[in-house]
Amino acid sequence: MSDDGIYEELMKFVANLPMALEALNRNKFRSLLTTLGIVIGIGAVVFTVSLGGSISTFVSHELDRFVGATIFTIVRPSHVQHESGNRWIANPFQGNLWLDEMDAIVQNCPSIKSASGLLFSFGIRMSHQGRSRGGGILGTTPSLHQVWNWEPASGRFINPDDMDQAARVCVLGKDASRHLFGNSNPIGKEVQVSFEDGGTAEWLGAASAPLKIRFTVVGVLEEKGTAYTKQMGWLVDELVLIPATTLAVYFGKRFFQNLMLMAHAHEISQVPQAEAEAKLMLRRQFGDQNLRYFKVHSAVREQDKIDTVSRIIQLVLGFAASISLFVGGIGTMNIMLVSVTQRTPEFGLRMAVGATSNDVRFQLLLESVSLCIIGGIIGTTLAGVISLASSWAISTFLVKDGSWPFAISLQSALAAFFVSTVVGLCSGLYPAHKAAGLQPTEAMRFE
Repeated sequence: MSDDGIYEELMKFVANLPMALEALNRNKFRSLLTTLGIVIGIGAVVFTVSLGGSISTFVSHELDRFVGATIFTIVRPSHVQHESGNRWIANPFQGNLWLDEMDAIVQNCPSIKSASGLLFSFGIRMSHQGRSRGGGILGTTPSLHQVWNWEPASGRFINPDDMDQAARVCVLGKDASRHLFGNSNPIGKEVQVSFEDGGTAEWLGAASAPLKIRFTVVGVLEEKGTAYTKQMGWLVDELVLIPATTLAVYFGKRFFQNLMLMAHAHEISQVPQAEAEAKLMLRRQFGDQNLRYFKVHSAVREQDKIDTVSRIIQLVLGFAASISLFVGGIGTMNIMLVSVTQRTPEFGLRMAVGATSNDVRFQLLLESVSLCIIGGIIGTTLAGVISLASSWAISTFLVKDGSWPFAISLQSALAAFFVSTVVGLCSGLYPAHKAAGLQPTEAMRFE
């Protein structure tokens, strides 16, 4: 199109816009009802898509607070899925992952920044002077506070001497300390740890060991649990941490000799390389060439899964909400058809004094698009207000220990503007075509 053609179209737009807005202003209530369907439709789509994005952002942020994005774990599960895929069998691979193997993996993997071994056991009871609390016990190594970024709030963490001596010392989670000692200082005091029943101890290979063991408290950790971990039932602040060697000695090394290795890469881009190096060491150490009996999980892959689920949620919710937008578009078309019928004499008069059918068509399209754009702006604003209120309500009443993100992205706002424009064009095409086809003399006689 030449510069003259562009200028002509621009002048046509400038000339018709005031008339279109004046026509909408003359019928305020009808325009309001027409816009309402678009407001609800656009608002619902933007809000639901933003809600899906908030879920992904929230979970990602909480996981990053808990373990960090550069972390990955190696475990030897007790059961593996059978090759037929329909049942689980005991892991036939008897290679052990213990402290020596863990150290060898870390020392030969340059992409690993730090690593720690973990041994979990739940169903324990801790007690002190008549106060008792159920929880979990975690056998670990001194480097855990670096891997998890979990520093003592008071006292100290487990050290290498504790590991070498299999010392009966423990570090308490924040909630465990609060329940057992209240506001008093627990450092130097004793906590008795026992399994809930003797059957558990026998299953752990510790039938001959005492069921009740006293540990001296050497430290209390900072609060680590996040809103997400608490919702998932990961009560990390209820844990009692002891040296991994102590857990193996007193509660049965036969069961606990396979650690879970938790490692940090230097940076997130090195996580795949760190995993590859660790897998190579597993093959060399244990001969498990296909790595069928060891499982490697990374925060990066978990994040990818979360993003995939979030996108699915966004698509499903967005599609469901778009139905209301479709209904709003039909409502706009219906009102514009009524407008054409009511304003037939007006269009006849315009064409009688020189307006072309394209001028009438353009005016009707401009009215329809204006209605939908105004509705889109109001709907997007309304979605933002509802999202902000929802963020406050969820943070206040559901995830009190976290913050639900307020997320209205620029992309969703631009998409709403584009969609409302397209809806306006589509819903105005037929009414505009009908108005443009009127004969001036017949239109002026229309009642």
